[in-house]
Amino acid sequence: PDFRLGLTATPNRADDKDIREIYGQELYSKGLAEALSEGWLATPDYHIVFDDAVKEAMQSGFQANSLKALKELFDVKPRNDTIADNIREEMKKIGLEFGSVKTIVFCQDIEHAEEMAELLGGKAYHSETEDKDRKNVFDEFKNGDLQVITTRDMFNEGVDVPDARLLVFLRSTSSQTIFEQQLGRGLR
Repeated sequence: PDFRLGLTATPNRADDKDIREIYGQELYSKGLAEALSEGWLATPDYHIVFDDAVKEAMQSGFQANSLKALKELFDVKPRNDTIADNIREEMKKIGLEFGSVKTIVFCQDIEHAEEMAELLGGKAYHSETEDKDRKNVFDEFKNGDLQVITTRDMFNEGVDVPDARLLVFLRSTSSQTIFEQQLGRGLR
């Protein structure tokens, strides 16, 4: 083509491929911090909530020597019940009524997404869901019939739900790109 146009919020890719080799250097760029400070994005109200299982593990000297060890710490059935309760309590503290605010919950894996959907009265949205069912769940969420959607890596990019008001991060990532993509679901 005579002309190529590329738009992205995350030009630095996790696979270390440089999109600038295809599109050239940016003609215009605005970073996340700059866009937030100028009011182009919603101002995040970020809350960190530790449950007792994490506090106890940290106080007893738990060392996260690997992602597997960290995952095992967080992968405790009763802990998920506590997390669901903590989400409801935190929403109440900040003046949001549970079930009346579009909420996206980022989970550590598909099983976790399924379990948290059940505990939060929502629906899971992930790669093992049949395409038509996944489309129905997404449509319900977009049109307001569903207030809580849990997911694993399906809302990182190419998804726009501007009226989503609450994001819950129940997974860790060492990727700045993935974090910014997921955070971006709530900054519109």
